[in-house]
Amino acid sequence: MKENKELKKFYNTFSKELLGLQRGSLDVRKRKSPLFKILDAKSDSIDSETLKKAFDTHQQISMARNLTFNGFFIYSFSIFERFLDSITKYLIEKDEEVGKRYENKFDEYMTDEIGSIKNRNETKSIISRMRQTDPIEFYDDLQAKDKIFSFSKYLFQVNEDDEYYKYAKFRFTEARLRRNMIVHRGTKADAKYKSLLKDETSPKEYKKFINSVYTFQNLVPVRGKDNKLIEQNERNITDLSITPNYLRQTLLEILYIGTSFYISAVKEVDISSKVIPLMEATLDFKNRAYLMTATQILKINFKNKSKKDLLNINDDDKINFIVSMHCLIGKKGLNDSDYKTYTALNNDYKDLLMDSFEDKRLADLAAGYVNKDIKKILNALEDIKKNGLISEDELKKINKNKKKKLPKSIIKESGIDFLKSNSRSFFFKSARFIRTNKQIKDFFNKKELKMNRQIKISRKSKND
Repeated sequence: MKENKELKKFYNTFSKELLGLQRGSLDVRKRKSPLFKILDAKSDSIDSETLKKAFDTHQQISMARNLTFNGFFIYSFSIFERFLDSITKYLIEKDEEVGKRYENKFDEYMTDEIGSIKNRNETKSIISRMRQTDPIEFYDDLQAKDKIFSFSKYLFQVNEDDEYYKYAKFRFTEARLRRNMIVHRGTKADAKYKSLLKDETSPKEYKKFINSVYTFQNLVPVRGKDNKLIEQNERNITDLSITPNYLRQTLLEILYIGTSFYISAVKEVDISSKVIPLMEATLDFKNRAYLMTATQILKINFKNKSKKDLLNINDDDKINFIVSMHCLIGKKGLNDSDYKTYTALNNDYKDLLMDSFEDKRLADLAAGYVNKDIKKILNALEDIKKNGLISEDELKKINKNKKKKLPKSIIKESGIDFLKSNSRSFFFKSARFIRTNKQIKDFFNKKELKMNRQIKISRKSKND
């Protein structure tokens, strides 16, 4: 089924709420304890009453932080499950392929129910009732039997072969088990949590990914026998309270898994609308974790596509992928494993994508960024501004079934529109040599690029 307004609404709510939790967690972290201010002053004359008040406030702030991080973490799974439930119900009703798979699940469920009946006299009446009832009425029963994750995964035919997906799924599974533990049993790492994690993952994946969960930044300090704070490590896990770093990683894994499901189920997805918010978050939060997730989402769209297939991918997505990869591997900070992963990914796709641009001026923009060639970027920008992105042949195709034809002036507007939207997008913000370059700044300060967007939109709507 093609992406539509209803599906976009489900997805946008899902992604905005997850990023909203991250923004909220950062706001909580900004509240500073007065105790640190007193200790930093290094004064010899601190009265006991002032110190006691500062210590009490410090404890209140610490408790509020812990409750907030744990609460946001727990709520993130509600966001995921609500999103998955919404698109699953919608696609069962609207998408023929998903509907057929649901009917297969219903047949299995009906067979199991009939097989469990001990009184044979009841069999006919139960079969009759189930056949006369709309199968969608049994949705809750079917979903409860398989759980929403496995149920939707089957209906959407999600491909789980990708290595990063396996990593993200492991992290998601661990987080889900931790969420259940915190809700029902508290933050202490118990035997049930540990055994379930091993049971729900293969020994190979457990061994491969477990150390990525119990990192220094993902573990809170705990008090030892002498009541002093000590750092936890992967060999001695006791308290699994949520840290800011672990919360961010969990939100991104949930967003990635949810997007994987969405892209598997929905056809012709506007990938740019999914990754640009993450790219902007990279800049807003000054953390490349969002960019890494955006890159992996872009990869879903490229995976297993031939060179011919790549022509059908939006050129904006190609630019953002190339620039994102260059930004990731071109700066310090990646560990050796991540550097090798993203370098290999870049090598797999960069040349193919460069060759597949429908509009070669956009390829020049990407090449100009990667090679730090300001002149090449400016030439491409000027050409787009002057001549637009839509060709006359493309305009004819657009006008083919329209009663009111779009005018040729829309060709130039298409270029202006592209430049205005992308002057604020990732690939013109992400590199210092572009961000601080006077010529590019001057280009985007031109009067025609500051045209009131509302006027342009209303003009276009009149022509439709």
